[in-house]
Formats: sequence, C-alpha cells, structure tokens
Amino acid sequence: MIKIDDARASLLLKKLNPRNRSIHVSKNARTFTLVELLIVISIIALLAALLLPVLKTAKDKGKEILCLNNLRQSGMFVTQYAGDYQEFVFVYTSVPFEYGWLDNLYRTGYLNLKNRNTIGYCPTYSFIDYGRFWMYGFYSDDEWEANNPCPFIRVSGYGFFRKLNRIASPSKYMFVGDSCVGILSAQFPTQYWWIGRNPAGNQGGIHLRHSGGLPQGLMYDGHAAKLPKDALKSTGFQKGFSADGTLKNL
Repeated sequence: MIKIDDARASLLLKKLNPRNRSIHVSKNARTFTLVELLIVISIIALLAALLLPVLKTAKDKGKEILCLNNLRQSGMFVTQYAGDYQEFVFVYTSVPFEYGWLDNLYRTGYLNLKNRNTIGYCPTYSFIDYGRFWMYGFYSDDEWEANNPCPFIRVSGYGFFRKLNRIASPSKYMFVGDSCVGILSAQFPTQYWWIGRNPAGNQGGIHLRHSGGLPQGLMYDGHAAKLPKDALKSTGFQKGFSADGTLKNL
C-alpha cells in the first residue's frame, strides 16, 4: 500500500481539480495607469475631431454631385418634351390649379412616379414634401418685359411656356435651379417652385446651398452646372438666400 503525506495529497487534489487552483499574477505583468488611459482617450477624441469634418465634407460633396445629376436628368426629359412639342417648354399653369414644370412632365407621361419623386429635388434637404410647389424652382422674373431674353408664351387652357428657339442665350439663362422660399419653416420646409431675381424675404429665390455658397442650375441648352455669382448677376440676379434661409446680396 502506497502512503501519501498530507502535502502531496493536497497537491494531487489540486492537479485533479483545476477549478480550485488559485490565480497567480506574474510580478512582471504591467497594467495601465489612469494617466495612460486618459492619454489614449484624448488621442481617440482628437482623431475623431479631425475626421468628422472631413467625413461631413465628403458627404456634402456627394449630395452636391447627386443634385447635379438630378438636374441633368431633368434636362433630358425637358429636352425630350420640347422635341415632341415644337420646342415649347412647359413652365407652370394655374388651370385648373397651380402646378409646375415637374408635375407637367409626370402628368404627360415623361416621368413615372419614382422619377418625379427623385430627380426634381436637391438631396441636401432631409425632408421633402412631394407637393406641387416643392421642386427645383423655375426662373420667373420679368416675363412680360418687351425685350425679355426668356419670354413667356401663354397657351390658353394649358398654361405658360417658353420656346427654346426664342431664348436669347440658352447656355446662359437658367430654366430651373436650387431654390427656396424665405420662410424656412414647417409650412415652407424645402425648395420652392419659382425663383425671383430680387426676392423679398417671404418670396421664392435662388438658394446658395452648395459648397462655396453657390447654387446649381439647369440651363435652357440642357447642361447643368454650379452657377458662379458673376454668372447670376449677368442674368439679372441681385439677391439670394444663404444655406440657412437668410436673404443676402450676391
């Protein structure tokens, strides 16, 4: 018979039952001090502060590109409509009720509902009311001037049109573009359907919402671009709304 003393018996039991082992931390192990932990947190916060503006700028640039693409697509449908209707471009009507260029493309079958609810709007706004007034605004001022470079043509029972071959400089004058009404509120949350060259605070005007404080627009020749302030002034614009809706001189 083998005899085992108490010390050896205890050691044998520990080996057979590892759960009873005590945990020993090596004397060489090193833990983080509070100061070191705070330094790590500060570095992470600094990196976040540096990266967030860059990410926001990239996001805004993406929306700007999408806005320009929406305007280009709108131009394709407007050009197609004009080709089918002897160079006439529908602007707006008040018969039987008011609606603008975008709804006309939808009502006449050039746009389906998905396109209507996509390409007529700038994506910089998170909220969009797909009503008949909320769309890229059309250039509307001084339509009855004798020498107006973009004269309106009234078609009884249909509405107001412009004819492409009567536009003095199609590449210079804007058909539709970034717009807003001066009351940025629950009642007027987004874009507005017409643009005045010298609007009052509660009227529709050009919206300087993109990078550099500039708007984007679709010209009568079908091309879309960001519009420098000098180009706006050369076509008679005097005032516009900043990104937050404040009326300002160009």
